[in-house]
Amino acid sequence: MARPKIITIICIIGYLSVLFTFPQVFSPAIKKIGTFIPALYGVLVAAHFIACVGLWYYKQWGVQLYLLAFFCRTIFYLLSNQLGPVFYFNSTAVKNALDTIKAYQYEGIERILLLLHHYNLKSVGVGDTGTNDASLLKEMIVKMIL
Repeated sequence: MARPKIITIICIIGYLSVLFTFPQVFSPAIKKIGTFIPALYGVLVAAHFIACVGLWYYKQWGVQLYLLAFFCRTIFYLLSNQLGPVFYFNSTAVKNALDTIKAYQYEGIERILLLLHHYNLKSVGVGDTGTNDASLLKEMIVKMIL
């Protein structure tokens, strides 16, 4: 079965993101924030890499870890006031991201978490016994986007 192009693109961008953000773990700017912040940031970068590997191999946990790592990194950048590295110091992108965060209410987050739970149950055979993981993954991503 051919890998969908969107998953290939997401994984390649994720691998490149990890490649470029890993050196920031050791940067003085991250060390200035706090004592344990470089270790925390390193765990977030490692989780992003592992999630990309899981997504590449069509694993359900890969999608879940990818979303969790994305939200955790975004929260990390928001709390540390370092949105610049996420958007390559593009002030318009930072403004758009902050507007999106304001518009993305609790209901949207709850809907995505419920979808993750629903498809996790489906992947282990609860309520659906014949669908393969790749089809469930595609269906879940489409429902998240819409």
